[in-house]
Amino acid sequence: MTLTQFNLFLQTYDIDTELKARKIIEKYSDYHYVFDKNEDKYGFDLIVFKYEINKGEFKKNKMGYIEIECATTWKTFEIPQNWYCVSFLKRKLYNYNFKEKVWGLPKPNLYKTIYLKFNQPMTNCFCQNMIYIIRNGQDSRRNDDINSYNNSFIELEKKLVYWGVKNCVNYIVKYLSRIYEKQVETVEVKDEYKLNNLTEEWEYLK
Repeated sequence: MTLTQFNLFLQTYDIDTELKARKIIEKYSDYHYVFDKNEDKYGFDLIVFKYEINKGEFKKNKMGYIEIECATTWKTFEIPQNWYCVSFLKRKLYNYNFKEKVWGLPKPNLYKTIYLKFNQPMTNCFCQNMIYIIRNGQDSRRNDDINSYNNSFIELEKKLVYWGVKNCVNYIVKYLSRIYEKQVETVEVKDEYKLNNLTEEWEYLK
């Protein structure tokens, strides 16, 4: 298999995983919520919308985003016993300077994005919002090179995430609804100082 064929395989695999995840999420969510494939290949995987219906009139509101990953080494429904922490790909959370080969600032819209990670058969999963991951996570001890684009991870203790498909879907809907209702779309992470000093703005999201 050539490098081009391999990259095409990975791209197809990612899209297939995202579409399967969307069907699973839809199964356990209210019919007012819609989970669309993001056509922006550089954006987060799914866009979450909610239909508001009033006297025959409807409005489709963008609530936030979901980033999907499938852990190919997690092959059973049960959580592996040796998992004391769970990991998240750093490239899904941070911008990357390919010229300098260093990490940049966190990506935009993290505060309204959920990171959802499935096992290989997609029967179990865990999730957490991305702001929480950045604020409470740390570089993984298995990172050989903390500046590696493909092999850098952020770790969280496994007790700090939500487990199970139903629990995760409920959390996604609840969290994004609270974000939307609070109308905090003007709040963005502009620099490391603000990122490390978010207090009152995020107190209600703990």
